[in-house]
Amino acid sequence: MTSAVHRLATLFSLFVFLACTPPDEGDDDDHTLSGEDSPLDVVLDAEVSTVATATWREGCADPAKAWVEFGLDTSYGMVAQARESADGGCEAVLWGMKAAMPYHYRAVEAIDGEEVAAADALLLTGPAPNSLPIVRVTAHDEGAVQPGFLLTQLLTTPPAAVILDRDGDYVWWYQEDEGFMPGLFRMQMSRDRETLLFQRPSGGPNFQDKGQLVFVSPHGDIVSSVTGSASSTHDYDELPDGRIAILRSHGQTVPDGRTVYGDRIMELSPDGTETQIWTVWDWVAHDPEVFTVDEFGGDWSHANILRYVEAEDRYYVSMRNFHAIWGIERSSGDVVWRFGGDSSDYATADGSTELTAMQHGFEILDGGIVVHDNGTRDVLSSRAVEYTLDDDRGEAELALEYVPDPPYFNYALGDILRHDNGNTLVAFSMGGLVHEFGPDGELLWELTVELGSGLGYVTWEESLSGP
Repeated sequence: MTSAVHRLATLFSLFVFLACTPPDEGDDDDHTLSGEDSPLDVVLDAEVSTVATATWREGCADPAKAWVEFGLDTSYGMVAQARESADGGCEAVLWGMKAAMPYHYRAVEAIDGEEVAAADALLLTGPAPNSLPIVRVTAHDEGAVQPGFLLTQLLTTPPAAVILDRDGDYVWWYQEDEGFMPGLFRMQMSRDRETLLFQRPSGGPNFQDKGQLVFVSPHGDIVSSVTGSASSTHDYDELPDGRIAILRSHGQTVPDGRTVYGDRIMELSPDGTETQIWTVWDWVAHDPEVFTVDEFGGDWSHANILRYVEAEDRYYVSMRNFHAIWGIERSSGDVVWRFGGDSSDYATADGSTELTAMQHGFEILDGGIVVHDNGTRDVLSSRAVEYTLDDDRGEAELALEYVPDPPYFNYALGDILRHDNGNTLVAFSMGGLVHEFGPDGELLWELTVELGSGLGYVTWEESLSGP
């Protein structure tokens, strides 16, 4: 069911809800709704009208033992953990709700080892901005898909950072007036799960101009930011120590006097201090016979995805023009792992190291890797691939290949991730197309943004409001 049809299907129930709900005579705020018997005051946010803050009028002596259950019916289904409010009381942030829909909610506390629930109450969320494009979802096997929320950025006019639920309905958005450009190109939950993180760059040739990495609250306000001269070209990742790792384009002059751009990994401290971790210039010699300055406008390595794996203290970076993904030791800056390309640690049974072409998104698995393989203009078809990797023998075996039907050539961007249930989510960004397929390659779920709208990279969260 498309999100537009879903909203139309609820118009009658909305009418009945509004017609049968008496006004709160003591309430002058249209965004405030609360049940008469509920111990909560619930206020919808003025900027993001699908987000609400619940505060306890009574009870909740211990925020760790209190929470709010909420959902479209009295089975609820979503949970917002309480926390201490600024005045020393308890509050909970409810988000992940659809726009313009009635939601049930109730306060719950753990008292003497038992859960005690308050009376059920209702709130009505506000509408999503009209400027957001229409999203259509088709679930081919509803019972097999991974529950949760899609976090991405819309490459449209005006651009927006958004969160969509399984039905393709907008549950969160961030837009600014003239001049806003969404981050290049990822939005993700912060490590403390209190905010969302993305970049607000200012552009410029080869993205050299200064940009801001911002932490935005569920209510749509910027909580904090990190500004440095090292504006990210494509991707970033938040580290456990509070630093943010970014990819930065870095130019050097070649013998003919022109400039070639390679990439570096930089770490930004909260105060804006920059530390270089790695540069491609230390590991590959630019060969003018192989890569001319005119090719891709002098954009040589074109690093486009950066992921940090804490357990290994290692960065993994995709370099489009090398058709390779490298693992880089954070402490030393040494390249310690190579997948694809001329110096690959792995090859197929016939000795080929041409494992992907112009790839973007990837995820390292236990004993393998999944990759969004963009393909070349000679092929004009993109795919998702999974390889099993034998470290001892240096072999890469193609375990799964997924090609959309009809085929689609995603000439830029693109992302992929493996769900906890074994399904794979792949985003063909420039077509505004996201597919989820099962371990056997069967298409289970697809999301399409209306024509003229693309997507950035994607992340997935099973819950937004959970503990």
